Amino acid sequence: MEAIRTIGILGGSFNPPHTGHLTMAEQAYKRLGLSEVWFLVSPQNPLKEKTDTAPFDVRFELCKDLAEERPWLKVSDFEQNTATNYTLDTLRALKRTYPDCNFVWLMGSDNLSSIHTWQGWNEIFLEFPIVVLYREQFSSLAGLESPAAEKYSKFRVEEHAPLEKAPQWRVLFVPPHVGQATHIRQELSSGEEPSHMTPRQKNTLKKHPDLWED
Repeated sequence: MEAIRTIGILGGSFNPPHTGHLTMAEQAYKRLGLSEVWFLVSPQNPLKEKTDTAPFDVRFELCKDLAEERPWLKVSDFEQNTATNYTLDTLRALKRTYPDCNFVWLMGSDNLSSIHTWQGWNEIFLEFPIVVLYREQFSSLAGLESPAAEKYSKFRVEEHAPLEKAPQWRVLFVPPHVGQATHIRQELSSGEEPSHMTPRQKNTLKKHPDLWED
């Protein structure tokens, strides 16, 4: 009988993906003993201008570039294919599709600050273990003092505690990284060489020079 896999899901627009995303994924993979980490690439938001978010196929390709030669890191178009609108629906659909896997929701501390505004956020806490990736250079405790953190404070565990069934959440302090998608888009729109991206990603971007033009 095949062993149950534990997979960390790091979702987002990845607009564009950068080495900061890689740092977070690698820290979660190594320190939590995950089987894999999946970059779950969100579809194009029809309410945004194309200059705000690059086409899905390009963002997906850039994520694949970032995951190159890392067999533990997968890039998933699951949300695009299932057309789920909310994180809870996506996670439930993942569980139905892959019943032999345990899924852990990975998110930044900025999402912890706002998750109480998400559709079905209570159910996310109650149905899936959550790991908050907190970059140490940020001294603000806004996320740790958020409504969600306060409501589920009794279910918070130490960062090295074994992964168990929900409700369970923890904060994983990860090394500082300076890569930010906003800064990279500004660099690209100014015609500068993008920082905090891999050589393979930069080669891919050469095929799409006008993605984030002003």
